[in-house]
Amino acid sequence: MSLFELLERIIGAEGNEVEIELPEEKISLLAVQILEREAAKRGKTLEFKAAGPRGRCLVAQLEGSSLEDGAGGGLALSGVVKKIRFPRLHLNLTSIRHLGLISLLLLGIFLLAGGGTYWLINFLPRAEIVLTLEQIPMVREFSVVASAEVNEVNVDEGVIPGAALTAEVGGQKSTPATGTATTGEKATGTVSFVNGNPFEVHISAGDKIINTGDQSLIFLAVSAVDVPATSSSATVGVTAEKIGSAYNLAADKLFTIEGKEGISATNDAAFTGGESHQVTVVSSADQAKVLEELKAELLGEGREELQGEAGSGRVISQEAINEEELERHFLQDVGDQADTVGLTLKLELTTVSYKEDDLEDFVSEALTRLVPDGYELYPGELAIDVLGSELSDDVLHLSAKVSAQVIPQLDLTEVKGSLAGRIASDAQDYLASLPNVSAYELRLWPNLPESLRRVPRSTGRIRIELRTGED
Repeated sequence: MSLFELLERIIGAEGNEVEIELPEEKISLLAVQILEREAAKRGKTLEFKAAGPRGRCLVAQLEGSSLEDGAGGGLALSGVVKKIRFPRLHLNLTSIRHLGLISLLLLGIFLLAGGGTYWLINFLPRAEIVLTLEQIPMVREFSVVASAEVNEVNVDEGVIPGAALTAEVGGQKSTPATGTATTGEKATGTVSFVNGNPFEVHISAGDKIINTGDQSLIFLAVSAVDVPATSSSATVGVTAEKIGSAYNLAADKLFTIEGKEGISATNDAAFTGGESHQVTVVSSADQAKVLEELKAELLGEGREELQGEAGSGRVISQEAINEEELERHFLQDVGDQADTVGLTLKLELTTVSYKEDDLEDFVSEALTRLVPDGYELYPGELAIDVLGSELSDDVLHLSAKVSAQVIPQLDLTEVKGSLAGRIASDAQDYLASLPNVSAYELRLWPNLPESLRRVPRSTGRIRIELRTGED
């Protein structure tokens, strides 16, 4: 085994203890000391194992202990294996003088340079590889139920854990009234009857007395009266049927009595007091508006309370909140003369929340079962769009559309192992041969000459990033 191979074994060892078997040929005291120094730099402990007399001699020289005759007439080192820690390099000057100071120094420089170059080429580099994979889009729709009765995600039963929430909110609000109505006073006066019948005519209170000039102007008798036959002596007070100044008739107007023939009436004096004007009143539309506005405000407050009760990381579906009116009281009725309409309202809101992570876990597992053999879900490409939600029987029913990318399965550990130690051109040929890889990019650091560019032997210094054509 050469010195380079021994150096490679020390550098590539994962633990802190390295066992080295010293060969009988192509090994010297200086070479052993170089191995010790490389191990000391890395904080490692060497275990030298002598394969023969020469190896035992070298170990003895390092240890400074005496040699004993071994079996077969050879030299043996007690224990054969010796653990040695050297923080610094200690040279045996006697041995150096025996072998020749200049020759050994030149040899040491050569070996150090060669070992450093070997380490620089094989272990210092860092490789970054980007593989662009062919992807298959996958779009599916799922139905899932969030229930407070379950504690874990169950794809087979289509459920995820949920939490029942309740919030009570209330308040009062007023808005301007927009309804209008006509109000005013009715005209009043008296009429005198002229009975042309040969018999007495009875006039009852409330009988209609109609103006012959404008039959839409009707007056009502205030009280009952009996008008004698062929007489004009009876009079009675009248009141206009409706409000308004149109009923303020001038004197000497002629009237008929509804349902009475042969009898008429006139007013000796003008009718007075009739007038009308517009006022603001509460309409049904006003009540509906204030109810809608106040309910929207209370629902907003309730959603915030529900979200606060649910906590971070949980989702509340805005359209899946049940509301129940605990109290509704309008301060003005429809038709009341008022400038505003007020409302007192109290609501109870209930819903079921769920964890976003639970929904993602459900969808990921469900999709994984649908992935074709030889493929896998591309991480980070999962898009969940909740299409609808409905609260029923204290459980939340969700429908979701899921979009994902499926990529070919690739054993990155195997790829790193196959790349380790390859020269750049061989590494590129290997990457180009990978199935379902549409493109690749290989970056090596440091940027050495082409002949020295090599993927590190340590797979821990190889980083692989996966992409799809859409990245």
